[in-house]
Parts: sequence; structure tokens; C-alpha cells
Amino acid sequence: ERAVRVTTERRYLSGTLVLCTRFGTATGVIELTDALVLGRAEPHALGRGVVPALIRLVRGVAGEVEVACDVQPRFGYGMRAPRLEPSAAGVELIDPGGPSCLRFTSDRPVEVTGTGVQARLRVPAGDLAGFSLVSGSFGPEGSVTKQLDETTGTWRRWSDAHDRYEGAY
Repeated sequence: ERAVRVTTERRYLSGTLVLCTRFGTATGVIELTDALVLGRAEPHALGRGVVPALIRLVRGVAGEVEVACDVQPRFGYGMRAPRLEPSAAGVELIDPGGPSCLRFTSDRPVEVTGTGVQARLRVPAGDLAGFSLVSGSFGPEGSVTKQLDETTGTWRRWSDAHDRYEGAY
């Protein structure tokens, strides 16, 4: 791996707990947006009935940036590497010592390594790349972009419903 000078800025998308990190390099700029999926829900049903899933959307802002994604989960408090099983839906990461399972999916090609999953890609301005890590074999339906839009909308509806506080903080 070569060392690359990177600048970073982090912010939450307005009215949400969706984190957006902007990375600037000598060759370009990308935004990485991370969220725990909430699906489409009313404010007082936030997260109810949703399969736990972490989504990540990489968006090219300017130029072109090389991106590496390396997923190396461990089970049993870090003691057990997963058994890896590629499938049509992604890569199943199965706990060899218990019932736990994760599923990693991407709209980009991924490589199964000895103990995890990797993706290497170039992200030019205007391009999108989506990744998700789901607890269990079944997760939210639709693209990462759709899941992110629904989650962002749910957070904003929740924020609007609770934006009544008046006080010192």
C-alpha cells in the first residue's frame, strides 16, 4: 500500500444521525456516507422491525479517487474469524462457533480473502458505489441509495416531530 495524503471533514446530514465524511486527495474528492438502516418509518416507530444493517455509499465529488474496502469481522469478542461463503446475494460471513451470521453486499466486484472481503475501485466524479453489512442472511430490500434515502427521510421526520425543545442547550 502506498501512503496518500488525505484531508477529511465530517458532518451529520441535517436532522439525522447519518454521518458524511469528505476525503480529499491529490487526485480528487469523495464523500463516504454511513448509516444504520431505519427503513421508512413514522417518527415514533424509529427502527422498529428493521433488520440491523450498516450501509455505506461512496460518491465521487471531483477528480478520481482510488478506494479500498476491507471487511474483516470477528466473532466471539474477536476470537473467531468467519467462515466465508460467496452467494448470489453477496458473501455470507458465518461464525464457526455459533449461530451468528453477517452478509456483505456491494454493487461493485469484491474479492473473498482468507478471513474477509475486499473491494478495490476507482471512484470518478459523479459515480456511486454502495456497500452493506447485514446481521443475518436477510436484510433490507433495494439499493444502498434507496436505503439511505429512506433512512435519511425517517431521521428527518423524527427530528421534525421532536424539534420542540426550548432551552439553554
